[in-house]
Amino acid sequence: MKFSYLLQYIEAYVLLDYTAKKINQSHPNMPLFSIHDALVTNEDWQHILEVEMSKHIKYITTLQPNLDIEDWKESLDILGNKRIVI
Repeated sequence: MKFSYLLQYIEAYVLLDYTAKKINQSHPNMPLFSIHDALVTNEDWQHILEVEMSKHIKYITTLQPNLDIEDWKESLDILGNKRIVI
């Protein structure tokens, strides 16, 4: 059970403490949010986020990440394009 905590700590460090902070320093105007094990931005910043995440995750882990892009437009259309505030 302690191994799962270690993996969660490593994931949080790599994604939030390191990668998100580096991206925020380089692109302070980018809207950047974390949801579970993902970083989220809007469509205008999508390409930059993908490039930056790949670069920083590879640097800190020495592994090339496999990033998946999810398009939430359809989900927003179902909601009638209403804003969701969390």
